[in-house]
Amino acid sequence: SHSWYDDADLKYQQLEKLATAFKKKHGRYPTFWFDKVCIDQSNITDGLKALPIHVMTCKHLLVLVGSTYCSRLWCVWELCTLFSFTRQEQAVERVICLPLVP
Repeated sequence: SHSWYDDADLKYQQLEKLATAFKKKHGRYPTFWFDKVCIDQSNITDGLKALPIHVMTCKHLLVLVGSTYCSRLWCVWELCTLFSFTRQEQAVERVICLPLVP
């Protein structure tokens, strides 16, 4: 989960670090689900209907937290979905927060 308004280079750096560490531990790169690629951007309404399915089938929810993250409805909706359909302890364990700091 991320805000399109936060720094793209910082997001890439965090994804690269995470992917490298994951590969070192598991011998392969992680799989990511990206809303921009997986949801038809010309039909966001239907994408929102399926969002709970996408969020709940992920092992982890990666949150790239930049300065605009909490002000973006889509970002907050993704977290709300996870915490609404999962016990709090399990939801907290599934969220991976990576701050976007220069």
